[in-house]
Amino acid sequence: MRRLISSFAALCGLLAVAAALPATAAQAAGGADTGRSAGQRWALKSQANGRYVTVEAGGSGNQQGKVRAHGDQAGTWQQFTLHTGDKGGTVSLRSDATGLFVSAEIKDAGSHSGMLRNRGTKIGAWEKFQLVPQPDGTFALRSQANGKYVSTEVNGTGGDQDLLRARSDRVGAWERFAFERVDRDSPAPAPAAPRAARLNVMTWNVCGNNNTRCGNAHTGADKLATEIASRLRPSADGPLPDAVFLQEFCEKHAEPVEEKLEQATGRGWNVFFAPIHYNAGALKAQKQCDNAAAGDVDRGAYGIGLAVPDESSWFQRYDLTSPDTDIRGGKTEQRTALCAALPSRALLLCTTHFSAGGPAYDDADGSFRRAQAGELLRIVDQPGYRTVFGGDFNVVPPDAAKGESRDVLEPVYARYQECAQLGNSGAPRDGRPTIRDMKIDYLFAPKDAPFTSCALSPQAEPSDHHTLYGTIALPAA
Repeated sequence: MRRLISSFAALCGLLAVAAALPATAAQAAGGADTGRSAGQRWALKSQANGRYVTVEAGGSGNQQGKVRAHGDQAGTWQQFTLHTGDKGGTVSLRSDATGLFVSAEIKDAGSHSGMLRNRGTKIGAWEKFQLVPQPDGTFALRSQANGKYVSTEVNGTGGDQDLLRARSDRVGAWERFAFERVDRDSPAPAPAAPRAARLNVMTWNVCGNNNTRCGNAHTGADKLATEIASRLRPSADGPLPDAVFLQEFCEKHAEPVEEKLEQATGRGWNVFFAPIHYNAGALKAQKQCDNAAAGDVDRGAYGIGLAVPDESSWFQRYDLTSPDTDIRGGKTEQRTALCAALPSRALLLCTTHFSAGGPAYDDADGSFRRAQAGELLRIVDQPGYRTVFGGDFNVVPPDAAKGESRDVLEPVYARYQECAQLGNSGAPRDGRPTIRDMKIDYLFAPKDAPFTSCALSPQAEPSDHHTLYGTIALPAA
């Protein structure tokens, strides 16, 4: 649910930030709720002066949004997420405070040539940097725009003191930065006693970026939100979902989808997001969704989404063991899982998207998907919680008539029941195809919480996956 500001101080702080930002920054900040996006967050500490890299809220003209190393602690204005549009070859720094990318101003002159400013609304050449590891564990940042290393101008004066500029041809103390993780995992809150309830769940790989043959491949947020809302029910008289799992989803679509869900259901929702990463040397960077076809609009990071009732405020991303390269030597996506808790219902909801299989993809022999299935079983095992989980597992079920790596989900079926089994855990472990002639999309629940229905949408378009629906009868304690 769109959050209400609960204190006057917080309201004043947000108004001050909005006043300091230009219109483009305010728009970008509103496009992705960083508080509900579970990507890695970093603070950069300059080795030249021991202070944190900070985005300046004030200033005007070419001084607006300048970046200096003058923070004494890693607060909101010192936090960044790393993004990549080229599989980790370069990274771009997005400010948590503004939602904008850091740019190297290579057309400025004199002492401001190459200065860094936080003003990029999308990733271009000026927003790309190479991470160059140093022997002491720090990193240098080399601008893709001019080939220069970023320096901390510790000898500057006034507003230019500790200014960051891409202007050096070599790496010295002024060009070294320590990257410190500032996001932290937290345990799920204690659950209440389980009570009997009926739960309706929907999962859909929306095909929002990877496959250009999909109608959703480069769609905008409003169009996708409308499409999701149009298929919330398995039939005209079917139940509305209590949770929605989304794969191949773009970060900046989360807020419009949340608003559309609230309009369509009359209930409050939270939509959480977890990015899929690429390895960028020793660090990870979030894969960036391609810009929307209409208007070249930035759609944020690429990954998975989880829509749950707005009572949920705890959510967690889990990185899954993934191959670093495919058979051609290309970098591959580092997969993830995402969970949210509903403590009052003793309910944990999780979604994931496993590595792709087959000889032309990431995981040719299924070994990584086997590891991911084992990791997922450990993730969903939260004491006191009943867990319902699913998504695109990129593998066929154990009793499928054809398909590779059919043993991957054997351990999952041994402990949980899949919706196509329809309340009978001894039923064949197969199901109707969810993409072309294969089933690779799933919904699982505890074996003492039988599915009372399992359905597919009649059509897949504008995705290449059908939507999968399940209704679960959750027992009391």
